[in-house]
Amino acid sequence: MRFVPAFAAVLALTAACDKKKEGDPGAGGSAATADPVAKGTDTAKGGDTKPAETKPAETKPAETKPAEPPPAPKPPKAPEKTGVLDVELQEVDGGWKVLTPRVSQFFTGKPSVQRQDAKAPSGETVPGAVAMVEGADRFAGLIYIPIPKDLPYDVPKGLKGARDGMLGMFDPGYTAKDEKAKLGPLDANHVIAEGSSQGQRFHVEAWIAYDEPGHAVYGLMALRMPGDLGGLDKLVEGFSLREDAKPAEEKPAK
Repeated sequence: MRFVPAFAAVLALTAACDKKKEGDPGAGGSAATADPVAKGTDTAKGGDTKPAETKPAETKPAETKPAEPPPAPKPPKAPEKTGVLDVELQEVDGGWKVLTPRVSQFFTGKPSVQRQDAKAPSGETVPGAVAMVEGADRFAGLIYIPIPKDLPYDVPKGLKGARDGMLGMFDPGYTAKDEKAKLGPLDANHVIAEGSSQGQRFHVEAWIAYDEPGHAVYGLMALRMPGDLGGLDKLVEGFSLREDAKPAEEKPAK
């Protein structure tokens, strides 16, 4: 915190000069008499009125320290392998990034990364990964499912299966709606749901998208208490396509 010193104005007053009064000429010469009024006005006959002189107030401007420039952002550290598929973690200024070959997701806390397989619409098991951050009554996670290039994948059916699987956490009677949205550069289905699970009320939002060049499914999910929904926009803004992203399958040159 910066303190700004304040200076008080000093008001300087000067007194009027004393005056001499000449004596009666029949009294044998002049006699000096004191001014009947010490400061201000001479009340003797023929006396002058002279107001007290004052100096104008002197005000010094407040002194302020120059604003300090914000600290330079810390350079990102080298990515760390997680041992789960090809997912890496990278510590950056203000938090951590989850890195897949084509996408990065920012979290303020360090995520834990686990293997989480999924079922393709064809019924086959597909290897996947989930990066999770938990704190107090909040949860956020990124799901990454790279689809094997030799596995046929029905995108609409697969994304609906991911949606329905997420909503399976709720007891019967939950409410849910779907909206078209963006997850970084990807077209996504934004699911907003609220319901109960094991007696506790939850609000869940998820963005589910398919990255065609990367042949992968991404799901960004946030679980909150119904009255604690701040910061969801920042979570979505943390998802981005990497600058060095390359397609999963390069087409042969003709």
